[in-house]
Amino acid sequence: MRLTLQQIATCLNLPAPAAPALELAGVATDSRDCRPGCLFACIAGSNVDGHDYARQAVENGAAAILAEKDLPVTAVPVLVVPDTIRALGSIAALWRSKTRATVVCITGTAGKTTLKDLLADMLAQAGSTAKSEKNHNNQLGMALSILQATGSEKFWVMEAGISHAGDMAELGAICRPDVAIIVNAGAGHTEGLGSGGVARHKSELLKYLTPDGTGLVSADYPDLAREAAATGAKILFFSLDAQNRAAFRLEKISGRLASMNLAGETCGIDLGENTGFPLETLLAAGACANFLGLNCDAIQAGFNRLKMPEHRFNLVHAGKWLIIDDTYNANPLSMRRTLETASLLARERKLPLVAILGEMGELGEQAALEHRRLGGILRQISPARVFWHGNHLLDVAEGIETSPGEIATLADPARFQQEILHLLASDSGFSQGCVMVFKGSRLNRMEEYLGAFCQALQINSGDGNVL
Repeated sequence: MRLTLQQIATCLNLPAPAAPALELAGVATDSRDCRPGCLFACIAGSNVDGHDYARQAVENGAAAILAEKDLPVTAVPVLVVPDTIRALGSIAALWRSKTRATVVCITGTAGKTTLKDLLADMLAQAGSTAKSEKNHNNQLGMALSILQATGSEKFWVMEAGISHAGDMAELGAICRPDVAIIVNAGAGHTEGLGSGGVARHKSELLKYLTPDGTGLVSADYPDLAREAAATGAKILFFSLDAQNRAAFRLEKISGRLASMNLAGETCGIDLGENTGFPLETLLAAGACANFLGLNCDAIQAGFNRLKMPEHRFNLVHAGKWLIIDDTYNANPLSMRRTLETASLLARERKLPLVAILGEMGELGEQAALEHRRLGGILRQISPARVFWHGNHLLDVAEGIETSPGEIATLADPARFQQEILHLLASDSGFSQGCVMVFKGSRLNRMEEYLGAFCQALQINSGDGNVL
């Protein structure tokens, strides 16, 4: 970001500031990250209030302060606003209006961050590309990601995550995408979005496309396809169904090779060792890359460069063991996708599957139903063992059609470690190796159970082939 103090003040409907021609470069919300010439935004968090660090920010080089109250800082201008997060969104929207980059915004219930990283790696083959960091996809995260961009890039790839009604309107107004991708829509954050409105809320992004913008939307979710079409936006669909007449579709998958039809052009992608990679994500990225003019070689090169985000379907190979670390978070859609892929990998390797799972959070009134449905998925894939942490054990057991006593409950990582060692000692089938999948919502901290398991087997969870 490079904006003058006057431009920012005008954007925020503030009176003319002192030093209006002062140009600010970048934004920081942590005083330790301040660099000479930056704008320091004071964010009042639950544990730390940025207003208390304004003086330190100035000492570290901040040239101006954005705050929600007057501050005893006289060395630099202070812009006072009712809400610094909303103000940063307005500044980000201003900066977005000044870039010539093609702006892509990704939303969906599952796989947003992986798709964002994969697409950014693909587009980087064709020009400088900025992307949102990690999963910084809320109002603050998107604003900061945009404000970190120089404005001279060829592409921006941003991620929009929503938890409540109205979130997408705020995010869409900030990024105003040239291309909006809705990769899927399923039950997720239903506590805030409502049981029947997830597809509608995701489709809201299409209303904020630029006048010549295009939406790329999955045709494999009927509610999403209907809600997206109802916005009146220009839409191209993609589908994993080869029989679907979507503009972009998966033609076939054979071993290591995935064949995609991208607007009439056949594109074969060698998955290499990444045969567990979510095909929906690959197709969405390939569709957007193709739409923006990249050829199949660039799409393949981007796929080869991808390193999966931490704790998102990372595969660790240790002898005959295959450990799937998908502990970052979970919702019903991502849980189903992970379990189905884990089951496929177990069948391919002729190994037993062990599922170490945690409760899915933020589902509100749908929680019991979605956990029963999860039990139904487990019944279908029939893992050799299921471990469960958190609430809704009875609902999961009902879905599996078994007694709760048949599911091993997880009390703490240390106890789990002892149970695993006992299992390996008492059952030779498991000691010869198996596929272990770890997944649950953040509230469960399933990565601690993963760490206990790796410690028990003396496996370094950061080594091996990580997808």
